[in-house]
Amino acid sequence: TFNINAYKASVAMARRALQQALEDKGATKGSKLLDQINELEGKGLLSKPASHLAQAVRAFGNYGAHPNDDLLAQITRDDAETALMAAKKILKELYK
Repeated sequence: TFNINAYKASVAMARRALQQALEDKGATKGSKLLDQINELEGKGLLSKPASHLAQAVRAFGNYGAHPNDDLLAQITRDDAETALMAAKKILKELYK
């Protein structure tokens, strides 16, 4: 999606991939993503730096995940690239 300039979709998909990975690694299903990030950090499965990156992915992804606060129109190529790079680093840490 990023390569076809679908930056909004890229950010939303990065958020969803993050949440799926956290649940795969034991985060409570159905919890808020914020709580899932904190849960895995608390269990030592997510480092503090990765947790901070996850919060950034969550924040970008929330633009599209919550229609009442839809700020996706403001997502830039740089925002999408940042979200995707952060998600990639987190996934590498979770699945090492």
